[in-house]
Amino acid sequence: MNYLFLAIAIVAEVIGTTFMKESDGFSRIGPSLICTVSYLVAFYFLALTLRTIPTGIAYAIWSGVGIVLITSAAWVFHGQKLDAAVDGNGPYRRRSGDHERVLKGAGRLKEKPARPPGLTSRQRSSVIIPSWLMNPAP
Repeated sequence: MNYLFLAIAIVAEVIGTTFMKESDGFSRIGPSLICTVSYLVAFYFLALTLRTIPTGIAYAIWSGVGIVLITSAAWVFHGQKLDAAVDGNGPYRRRSGDHERVLKGAGRLKEKPARPPGLTSRQRSSVIIPSWLMNPAP
């Protein structure tokens, strides 16, 4: 159920972002309302998701899948080209497999981080959190 909530949140965010473009700077009431309601739904379901899925995992999936979906929506509804983008240094070619790699990476995420076997719980904690953070000097 938690991944269903995350999927609803992602789709709502993509709808909100798509209608943000259509709202023309929030000057058109219909698309502006759809945008606002979509973002409220997105953050509500993201909050439900974060009850059970770690924040980093949920946000990585949210970001990765969201990028692919919003790029696809921009291509379908706004005619955005997928083969070129612009950065601070000028245009560059986007490799065709970028979106596929994002989705594969999001699919490989696990809910529990990998830890070396045979360590005490204190040692496992220090693998993720530096010991100076766990025991700060007074």
